Amino acid sequence: MNNLKPNWSKFTCLICITLFAAIIFQSPKIVQFKIPNEIDAEIKMPMIRNWNSMTLLNLKSIQFEAQKENQKIKQNNPFSKNKIAMQLGKLLFFDAKLSKNEKVSCSTCHNPNNDWSDGRRQSSGLFKVIRNAPSLTQSKYQDFQTWDGRRDSLWSQSLEPLFNELEHGLDLKTFEEKIQQNKQYIANFSALENLLQPLFKSKMRNQKHIFIAGFSLGAFLETLSFSEMKLDIFSRLIDEKQVLKALNVFTFQELHGLDLFLNKGQCIRCHSGPLLSDKSFHNIGVEELPSATNEAGWIIGSEILSNFPYNCTKLNQDRKFDCTRTDFLLTHQPQQVGAFKTPSLRNSKFTSPYMHNGQIKSLEDIVTHYDNAISKSRGESEIVPLHFTQKEKEDLVSFLKTLNSKTIIEELN
Repeated sequence: MNNLKPNWSKFTCLICITLFAAIIFQSPKIVQFKIPNEIDAEIKMPMIRNWNSMTLLNLKSIQFEAQKENQKIKQNNPFSKNKIAMQLGKLLFFDAKLSKNEKVSCSTCHNPNNDWSDGRRQSSGLFKVIRNAPSLTQSKYQDFQTWDGRRDSLWSQSLEPLFNELEHGLDLKTFEEKIQQNKQYIANFSALENLLQPLFKSKMRNQKHIFIAGFSLGAFLETLSFSEMKLDIFSRLIDEKQVLKALNVFTFQELHGLDLFLNKGQCIRCHSGPLLSDKSFHNIGVEELPSATNEAGWIIGSEILSNFPYNCTKLNQDRKFDCTRTDFLLTHQPQQVGAFKTPSLRNSKFTSPYMHNGQIKSLEDIVTHYDNAISKSRGESEIVPLHFTQKEKEDLVSFLKTLNSKTIIEELN
């Protein structure tokens, strides 16, 4: 039996040869090994040790829960938080009968399974439009809706697709007929009519069902929100001086990407605050669509909003609403040609393609666009070359892919 005794030295040698061969001949890919926490912290610490007070302030401003009270929902919807309105809004949102061919609903372009977007370059209702559908999960916190800011409330923006010939394609008469054909709609509309303020009644005249639909859709969309992501946790731990715990939140590559986001890349200048958006308008040199006739952005959107009879300011005769943001941007925001609204980066991994017209396919392409800073839009682009290395671009993308959290529906049940 002695000849069956294992030769451990030969066995060990064989393992070494096998591992060496595997390393030499494996397909090229990054192999990451788990590093003990104390060594991990020692490697990561120099990256954040030199962050200045402004960087730390910007980081703190990102925490959604800490800043939630400052993220005011625009109070120009009389049905906000009304359970009947929220339920009615949900029914309206998913009802494809509210379209000319009875095949298009709001969820056609704002699919809950796609972070309330549709994953298309340009969205399509009855016909293709020139805009990429933005996610709706942060829309209740936005001061302006649509890419060019032509609406300043969720309820008024919710009505626009219903009567757009490229989207739902309804007219006022057909809309009213479809409401009257649904007994549940009639009951809910009647219950909500009594809640309308005199201000709205005076402006609605014989279009009360249209406004009730808009208010209810807005009330439903106000229920959409999101949970914490890794960046929220990291920011909170840094703010609480729990640095070692914070350093375990991200991998080295992701943390380096965050450092680039806050510092060299200066992404935080526009993608700031809890929404990772300054909610303002910028020209970043995105290539125009060949067939597009309206790529002027905020300079057109602000004119449309200013003339819209139901904007916040014009409905604010009794000073019940806070219209500060509308008043300010309409009078002080530079009327820049080609400027579009800064989108939120939350859940951006799931909302490709990107930009107002869907011209950029991936996060990798986004970073390359900003790095090169080659303008292909009308007007003057605000971005400048960043001079990233290839490794820096990869690390920044790695960080951007962590900006994900679960979308939740609040206060509906």
